[in-house]
Amino acid sequence: MTHVMQNEEASPASPDAHAGSGSSGKDFGAAQGPKRDREQSGQPDPASAKEQPKKSVIPDWVTTNIKRSRSLKDLARCWLASWVCILLLLPERSLQTLGQAAFFVCMVTVFLPANLPFFLWIFANGTMVLGACLGWAWGCAAMATALRARSATLLQSQVQTVSAGVAGATNPEAAYQAAIFQAQFLDGRSSAVYGVFLVIGSYAAAVVFTQSPKLRFTAIFMTIVLDVMCTYGPLFPVAQYTLGTTFLLPIGASLGVSFCCMILVFPETLSHSWQNNLIKLLGVSKGYLKIQTDFLSELSQSTDMDSTISTSGAKMMASRMGQLALLDALDGPKKFLPMEMTYAPLSGQDLARLLQPCRLLVLRLIGMGAFRIALQTTSSQSQQGESEDETSADDLTKPVHVHDTHAMLHFREKVVDAEKRNHVVFKEDLLPILVDGSNDMMSKSSAALGTIIAWLEYTNTNRWRGQSAQLHNDHVSNLQTAIDDLEQALHIFTVEERLRLIAPYEQHFDSLNPSEESLLTEEGGKSFRLGARGLFLSLLWCTNAISSAKQVIVLARTCHTLALKRSKSRLWMPSALSKLGHALVSKREGDAGQDWPTDVRNLRNPNVHHQDDDDADANDHLHDESGPTTRVGSMDVERDGAVDETVEKEKAEAQAAQFAIKKEKQRLRRLALRDPDSLPPTKWYHHVGRFIAACHTFFWSPRGVFALRFVIAGVIAWIPSVATQQSSAFSYSQRGLWAIIMAQLSISLTHGELVFSIVSRIVGTVLGALLGAALWYISCGNSPKGNPYGFGAATAVAFVPLVFFRLFAPMQLLVFGLMTFVTLILTIGYSWIDSHLTVSVSSGIGIEVAWRRMLLVLVGIAVGVIIMVIPQPTSTRIAVRQSLAKLSQRNLSLYSSLVEIWAIQSASFEGEKAEEGAKPRRSERQETALISVYRSQLLAAFEAHKAIGARIPLARLDMQLRGRWPGTRYEQLLKAEGNMISALAQLYAVVSDKDYSATWQRRFAHATALLDPSTISDVSLLLSLLAQALQTGSHLPHATFLVRERALRHQSQAIRVEEQLRRMGSHHATPRLSLEILKAEAFMKHVQGAVALQVFLASLDEAAAVVRTLVGEVPLNGYDTLKDRWDDRALLLQA
Repeated sequence: MTHVMQNEEASPASPDAHAGSGSSGKDFGAAQGPKRDREQSGQPDPASAKEQPKKSVIPDWVTTNIKRSRSLKDLARCWLASWVCILLLLPERSLQTLGQAAFFVCMVTVFLPANLPFFLWIFANGTMVLGACLGWAWGCAAMATALRARSATLLQSQVQTVSAGVAGATNPEAAYQAAIFQAQFLDGRSSAVYGVFLVIGSYAAAVVFTQSPKLRFTAIFMTIVLDVMCTYGPLFPVAQYTLGTTFLLPIGASLGVSFCCMILVFPETLSHSWQNNLIKLLGVSKGYLKIQTDFLSELSQSTDMDSTISTSGAKMMASRMGQLALLDALDGPKKFLPMEMTYAPLSGQDLARLLQPCRLLVLRLIGMGAFRIALQTTSSQSQQGESEDETSADDLTKPVHVHDTHAMLHFREKVVDAEKRNHVVFKEDLLPILVDGSNDMMSKSSAALGTIIAWLEYTNTNRWRGQSAQLHNDHVSNLQTAIDDLEQALHIFTVEERLRLIAPYEQHFDSLNPSEESLLTEEGGKSFRLGARGLFLSLLWCTNAISSAKQVIVLARTCHTLALKRSKSRLWMPSALSKLGHALVSKREGDAGQDWPTDVRNLRNPNVHHQDDDDADANDHLHDESGPTTRVGSMDVERDGAVDETVEKEKAEAQAAQFAIKKEKQRLRRLALRDPDSLPPTKWYHHVGRFIAACHTFFWSPRGVFALRFVIAGVIAWIPSVATQQSSAFSYSQRGLWAIIMAQLSISLTHGELVFSIVSRIVGTVLGALLGAALWYISCGNSPKGNPYGFGAATAVAFVPLVFFRLFAPMQLLVFGLMTFVTLILTIGYSWIDSHLTVSVSSGIGIEVAWRRMLLVLVGIAVGVIIMVIPQPTSTRIAVRQSLAKLSQRNLSLYSSLVEIWAIQSASFEGEKAEEGAKPRRSERQETALISVYRSQLLAAFEAHKAIGARIPLARLDMQLRGRWPGTRYEQLLKAEGNMISALAQLYAVVSDKDYSATWQRRFAHATALLDPSTISDVSLLLSLLAQALQTGSHLPHATFLVRERALRHQSQAIRVEEQLRRMGSHHATPRLSLEILKAEAFMKHVQGAVALQVFLASLDEAAAVVRTLVGEVPLNGYDTLKDRWDDRALLLQA
């Protein structure tokens, strides 16, 4: 890695490739023999098996929420709302008012429980009511049109026939009503009109469902009410526009009950809930620091480093996923914070100000995982030369190894020899120093986060009681003390403890007199440069730990500033209500209480005009970066009457980000208009043609096909209700409406999702029907009218576990829990209604209604399955492959943006002699804009990576008969892509560091392959080829370079160039590596960037190897032999 400093040794490789090339695992410090012996004997690692607590039978989500007071409050509120709603069936007056769909009152509380903050609950239920009203309005339009289409002659004949039939009846009115529901007024032309409106309305609802996650309840309830209007409407000979109230009245009653519970039972504002989630995020971040500390300790004591790396990697990944999920849960509702009226010390604007430093803290903490990734990359590559299985490439169930060339193998041999000559072992000599020296800084960082959490909890729990002046001053003092302690520990670690890592290598440096720099000796130069891998990895951990500690200080200072300004609670009035429209139509989830995002769209996605399941609002992250920050500054100016330096800085950054967003939108629009078959539009009809083409593209896209299947499933299930008089009467008597609804809701985007959801729906339906029947007989016995007291008592007890499961079960079990609860409500609800209301057709009570409802649901599911299977199914496996193609394209965009930032900075000092400590001459606004945009892109890439990981288990459920799915290879590819994103985040951290001077940037740019045009070309081309191959399944060319080898060749050439420049006395030459340079703080950033670049290149080579085994390659026999022969000739010349 010190080759970056241009040592005079001209080797074909440099130590900054150590993280990407590696050597023997034994020489690195971890003996591999005991590991292999344990693997062969099946014995566990004593280090890892030392403390393994027994896993509880009860899931963690159950025990955690039972012990959490806030969860119990949510449970009490939601349970009371559901129970009161089911009790509305008992009084005769309320039952008569609500009608035959009275059970829907309770069902609404299952779909939308009262566990959201009040403002979000209003928002979510508003979207539900909006959907129901839209469905009702469209149904009324269908009814008005259908009545006009009726045949007057046929209608007159039907009226005469029915009138004659009911003339002698005891109750002519009831007989006339029975004739209506026996479909004696059915008209084919009227039914056809209803069918047309059903198709149009269902397709529109399906499009809304796929395009806007926050309006999904709008689409669902629009579909339900529209199904009611179009199923029962054809039976009536006259206008019955109040049919929609069949469900609208129960919805209104449910909202009223839930509203009272939200107000009276543990009410919660959005800011209170948001602040609780912020506390959770900081708690998970604090736990991540402990994982990193424990990882170092375990690594220094473990006899099997590979096992420790793998075990800790799983913990880090789980923590990273938790932080990203909580960050997404905070990011969505943030835009609603200023729109709420609340009484608290901190306003919504104040809380929004805390999100940005928290977001940066998450990025810094994720960056600490680069140390483990570099270790794992080194270990895996050092072992592949020893134990590479030649048949592994053909066995798609095993991971693939990168085939190294002769040049790379020769370089490994040099690294092994150099490490032996250094006599410095990473595990035995450097790790203990790293563990001992970082303990104080890591503990103070964790303590600072704990102090921040304590202050946030105090302000959040004392909103109404107010803050005690003494306690408030104590928290302010604690924050200042935590900042001072962490700054002191950080200074000691940076100035003193870090230098202990360099001490074992000082033997390689020498100076002729005290006034001269300590330069590398001639003998020790090569061995140090090639064999100092342990030092470089240690410095990589140091720089990421220091960056994380600095960001904790930034967050603590922000909290301290707010604590000084907000000493008392006050009433904060709503603001920024004009942003509500944008929040409503934005395509990112999380704003309405969603736990997981479907996906995000890369800001620089070149395929903007091809949007599918993996795409979302490209600019949401950027809007969130800039909009609220600007409002924070303006609100603080207006309310506090003073503009401090922080606010001014935030306003400047927001303006720069908005400027960058505007430019990026213009670029995206230009790319969207680009068509390989036509020039940009210049006439009005060109734009019309483009719109038609876009509609056609969407129609056949995965989301368009989903909407089409949604319509077809609903129409097929709807046809029996209007086909003939007999089928229509049978459909009404058996409540065929539920089969229609289930057929529509059973449609999934992909096949794997379908299998999972179908299994969940079937199991949940059967279980719910059985539980509902059992609950009815327990509460009411054999009484045909039921027992209201037993009914109320039994439902009160039974609803507790059901509501708990609905609120806190993992997302994977959500469909199962919903179907169980809903089917139980249907069973007991229909049993009570049919036994207490005068209905035209009774479904029975208890087990009779249970099996009928269960059969209807299964029929609807069967229709959905047939529609999904018989046409060309949308494979989850294909969706995963194409999502990985988009992720490769996203990585290409990230890489291009990063090189663009470095190139802009390089252009500011290229051709001039940069003084030590000088900053590149570039616009602050431009720098802020580039960094702000790139930060958003990184977060979007991490979220996209997380979304693909959630799809891989579903892909294993695909029902395809072509063969086994190579899931192991796709998981390896996803891991390699994730490592590339992490490496790019590390490079971004280097270029965005304001303390990294122009001199050091110049050295890094000249000594590494980051700005080498040939390497940039190879990397860009390979990423593009990978994306294209994954998207289309086309073969990769066999004749390709390893990008790592290309980078090493460039570095070898760079050494010779620097030597020539030094001999010429040019000011462009970089100085030789000295001990003073090695001890400089900026050298850590240098190491961070160099290791990150090599990890990125190694991960790219690994991804290419995996894709090559998946899609195949164009054969070129003899190329490998030819390549090895040329490598051998080059090595002879170097020797």
